[in-house]
Amino acid sequence: MLDMVLQDPTSWLMDVPETLEFIQRNLGSNSASLQQTLFSVLGVLTIHFPRDVLMSVLTDLPHSDSTTPEIWKRILSLAENSECILDVLCSVLQDQELCGIFNITPAELDLLQLTVVHPTEENLQELCKPALLQRLLKIESLPVLWLVLRGLVLLSERPEMAIGIRDLLPDVMKTLRFANTSKASKISRNVMTHVGKREAHPIVVELAEKLLPLFSHVSSEVQVGSILLFKDVMEAVVWWQKRNMRKTVHRGLLPLLFQMSDETPSVAEASGEALVCCAKFLKWKELKRQAKRKGKMEIKECLPSSL
Repeated sequence: MLDMVLQDPTSWLMDVPETLEFIQRNLGSNSASLQQTLFSVLGVLTIHFPRDVLMSVLTDLPHSDSTTPEIWKRILSLAENSECILDVLCSVLQDQELCGIFNITPAELDLLQLTVVHPTEENLQELCKPALLQRLLKIESLPVLWLVLRGLVLLSERPEMAIGIRDLLPDVMKTLRFANTSKASKISRNVMTHVGKREAHPIVVELAEKLLPLFSHVSSEVQVGSILLFKDVMEAVVWWQKRNMRKTVHRGLLPLLFQMSDETPSVAEASGEALVCCAKFLKWKELKRQAKRKGKMEIKECLPSSL
């Protein structure tokens, strides 16, 4: 049936919300070929009915389901390569109906539009409004959060703007409970790099605690991002925080050792790097030596039995 849809989309895809719900329900399938076909249908649907698709994802699909941001990301990737779809997206993000749906102001809606247009200096200056962005970070809609985090990634890459959004890091970290955590990790790493240890220190211990569960996330991208951010957090700790941080580092040792055997090379490599950093932080010379040699059994022997 899906093949027939792809051959004659205008006859089959008139009911956009119903088609999107069908795609969303079946994306959780373990069949890679089915997922690929569903994304092909999504692409055809977006090309033929871009406004209906964009509005339906924002208003009809479950706001907290993990498949919703996957659909949203696919659509936005099409917009990046199609000026027509991008223009429709900008038009949708000017629709005042969204203000009522998400309980946001027109000024906040304008910020959402700025996250998808070309990041000129002028646009980024307009986007850098921390108070409005903080309100948008509290909206429990994954497509909206994805846009806000996308904008914050752009801001965090500029040193002067990263300093301006540093107070938003606790709110950014709260979005880790949602599916799209790689952007939250990137924002935090960028901000800590630009603001330095002393400016970042108020939240680093709390941030490290929130990262531990992500080491075993289903997404390898999230795993790598969270592990490398954990490494950055250890390096950002100032001396008077080290006592509290030691407990968190202890809790991270076994998960990192386990992830050194991950079948994804980037996860295994990041875990090994983080273990070396843990050893330096704890001042455990033998663990540091074995972690550098990547001897898993020898590393395990270095760990306290209480772990």
